[in-house]
Amino acid sequence: MRILYFLLFFVYSNTVVSQNYTLSGYVKDKFSGETLIGANVFNKENSMEGNSSNIYGYYSMTLPNGSYTIKVSYLGYQDLEFQVDLSSDLKKDILLEEGVTMQEVVVSAKQKDKNVESTEMGTIELPMEKLKKLPALFGEVDILKTLQLLPGVLSSGEGTAGFYVRGGG
Repeated sequence: MRILYFLLFFVYSNTVVSQNYTLSGYVKDKFSGETLIGANVFNKENSMEGNSSNIYGYYSMTLPNGSYTIKVSYLGYQDLEFQVDLSSDLKKDILLEEGVTMQEVVVSAKQKDKNVESTEMGTIELPMEKLKKLPALFGEVDILKTLQLLPGVLSSGEGTAGFYVRGGG
């Protein structure tokens, strides 16, 4: 009978000591009040303890009884840290301020039909990296032999350097 009381006391004391509590709430923009989807909320000392806010901006994390530094991060917003003492379930809404500003990004490209409308129509560029990958005869890459491998190029015969380009002048 004493063993049964001892086991019950041991099990009860472990559940009281290692009690888990839940920290939950919403992550929102401080000025607009808009919920922030996918904001990271985690324990700063152990980043594996945490999660992201859902499609409603709601987060929830369960931690053992104790004091924690909670960090909140979201792309384009300033990180926020706060202390929390979990001795009971706690609901805390988090308001983040915009803070990360980026310089303007300019993307430029060539026109889609530039190769057809320009005077250099049909020009083929051969980068040196491509030439270096071709098989070499006696240790050197022969540029004229490489040109003869291109479509539309005819050679005048073996051993001569002449070649003709179909469609060219």
